[in-house]
Amino acid sequence: MRQKEIRQAFNAADTVGAGLLDSEATCTALELLQLPILDKALIEDLVTSQGEEGYVDMDGFKSIVQELVNSSSSSSSYQKIQDAYRLLADDSGVITLESLRDASQQEDWSLRELKEMMNEADTNHDGIIDLQEFKRVWHRAGMS
Repeated sequence: MRQKEIRQAFNAADTVGAGLLDSEATCTALELLQLPILDKALIEDLVTSQGEEGYVDMDGFKSIVQELVNSSSSSSSYQKIQDAYRLLADDSGVITLESLRDASQQEDWSLRELKEMMNEADTNHDGIIDLQEFKRVWHRAGMS
């Protein structure tokens, strides 16, 4: 992807001309570049990690683009995420505290540590980790 295309998408999404994009405008710019947006929460996390106070400048946007290009260039990336998720999920197809405990028997993690992992990943606080939440953790951990 050329720098000119990235700059054009950034400028098109920067409707107020401030040189900053929030997560919604970042998604718009990414869509203009035809980059896949698997999870808007992931984009929010990337904007927060690259910018300040929920906004990203041109350099931060370029970093996000590069990260998404790198992760989507691996055709097996999504398959790896699904495979890892299935290893941790229970019979109903979601990750619960119990299924996480069962899958981590070889590890030396306490119940408290497992609960902390669940709390971190379970963004909607429904007591389970669904595939979208798992993908978010996967990407935040730099696994893609």
